Amino acid sequence: KQVFTAYEKQFLTIIDNIISPTMESLKLYDSLHELYLNTVKALAAAIDAKDEYTHGHSFRVAKYAVAIAREMNITGDQLTDLEVAAYMHDLGKIGVPEKILGKPGKLTDEEFDEIKKHPVLTHKILEPIDLPDHIVNAAVQHHERLDGRGYPQGLTGEKIAMFAKIIAVADVFDALTSARPYRDSMTVEDALTILYK
Repeated sequence: KQVFTAYEKQFLTIIDNIISPTMESLKLYDSLHELYLNTVKALAAAIDAKDEYTHGHSFRVAKYAVAIAREMNITGDQLTDLEVAAYMHDLGKIGVPEKILGKPGKLTDEEFDEIKKHPVLTHKILEPIDLPDHIVNAAVQHHERLDGRGYPQGLTGEKIAMFAKIIAVADVFDALTSARPYRDSMTVEDALTILYK
């Protein structure tokens, strides 16, 4: 309730000159972060649009992966990184022919070999983007299995990234509880039983 002195005015001007650029940088960072996430979501939507039966799959997998991670007390930037990896886990399916992705019957060995290429294609697509390794590994390794019978590398146990394991569970759960050309959707209970086994 009093008039500022010349010294106080000068002091406030100095503080404003320090704080203003920081606030602008924070706003710019938030805008870039939002653009980054929206770009990732757009890529996921493009992949999901390739096959009517998997429409929304990447978004559901991301939602389930984040829910699983929260139960595991994963928070902050790690949670965001997992979400990004989950959105991009099937990016390589852009290189798999639609006739294989939407085939109503059992795949031949040759067709399944084509499907198994999608994690490698995901890696090739993500490589030039220069994402952190843990995001790329999570997206690429989501079809590995603890017993080593997965693909593309046949990794076992602890050699598989934790985020890849989370995405794998979310991916299988969504696949089982969604209708496919070759089968009806399962109940949540049946899907959880299969996951448990």
